Amino acid sequence: MGQVLPADLPYSVIRDYRQPPPGAVYVRADSEVLLIGEATRRILEIISD
Repeated sequence: MGQVLPADLPYSVIRDYRQPPPGAVYVRADSEVLLIGEATRRILEIISD
């Protein structure tokens, strides 16, 4: 956590997961669900599925 999501890591925004905090989005990268800052791409939380 706290690291910036690498630019070359493919990910997709998850719109139907749950409501993220303002300024953040849930994304799926590899097999992980992550909460990242929308503007900074900083990983705020790693969600276990």
